[in-house]
Amino acid sequence: MLRDRPAVAIPDDHDVGHPNLWGAGGRKAERPDGSDGGYFLPPASVNMVQRQQTWHLPDPVDPAPVRQGIAV
Repeated sequence: MLRDRPAVAIPDDHDVGHPNLWGAGGRKAERPDGSDGGYFLPPASVNMVQRQQTWHLPDPVDPAPVRQGIAV
């Protein structure tokens, strides 16, 4: 379907191996069920997913990384 059509994709919680709550200012998830927000994966993995899926989007207003050095 996307072979000859432009597409825009942005990352979502499942792309970084998280259930349904994520982000939380870049903090690390501590609860195994994910109910505390944060990220399960190491910051390098989260940043890789974001770089691959957001390179085509405009630059962020505030480019300062959040906790753990996770890019915005």
